[in-house]
Amino acid sequence: EGGAALAELLGSCKESLLLIILVRTGTTPEALRAVAAAGPFRALEKVDLGSNKELLRTAEGGAALAQLLVSWTENLHLIHLEDTGATPEALRAMAEFLRTVEGALRAMAAAWPVRALESIHLSHNQELLRT
Repeated sequence: EGGAALAELLGSCKESLLLIILVRTGTTPEALRAVAAAGPFRALEKVDLGSNKELLRTAEGGAALAQLLVSWTENLHLIHLEDTGATPEALRAMAEFLRTVEGALRAMAAAWPVRALESIHLSHNQELLRT
């Protein structure tokens, strides 16, 4: 319910929104998918999802984050994922989702300039690189 409400709010300003900060909000993969459906957010430059400790513990979380990245490709240059419980499983799912939409991303790139992601913060995810 919270994700749908947030999506409705963000959808009303998707052409001008520059920054989304959702630190310690209990953001779930379901909420991320709802927000992704409200996009694309073409002006968005920075996203902070830090301290949502369960967000990237599963493949579902990684795939949901990838859905958001697809709608944020134009200007996004920083995504902060500190202390999100990121696991190799989640990052693999994220990469796999992005590979499956590669053709769509290429079409989007032809439609408008795509700026490369410059920074990803994954600090305080103690399990991520343990294996």
